[in-house]
Amino acid sequence: MKSRLKSELQMIPKSIQKDLAMEIMTELIADKGREIYRIKGQMDEYINEIKELEGEKERLKRERIQMHFGDEKIIFKIITRYSKELRRKFQGDF
Repeated sequence: MKSRLKSELQMIPKSIQKDLAMEIMTELIADKGREIYRIKGQMDEYINEIKELEGEKERLKRERIQMHFGDEKIIFKIITRYSKELRRKFQGDF
C-alpha cells in the first residue's frame, strides 16, 4: 500500500504536494491548539495531557518548517499518515 501511495504521490507536482502538506499541517496544528485550550479549563486534572499535546504541537511545528524547506520524507509522512487522522476527524471517527 505504501509503495503504491508513494508512486501515486510522485505523479502529483511537488508544488501541489507541498500545498497539500501545508493544509494538512495547518489543520493539525489548529486542532492541537483547540485541544490545549479546551483542556486548560480543567488544568489540575489534565496537566500531563496538556504537556503531551504541547509536545505534539511543537513536533508538528518543527515538521512544518522541514516541510517548507522541501523535506520530501516529511511531506510524504504528512500526506500519508496525518491525512488519515484528518479523514477520521471529518468522518466523525475521532
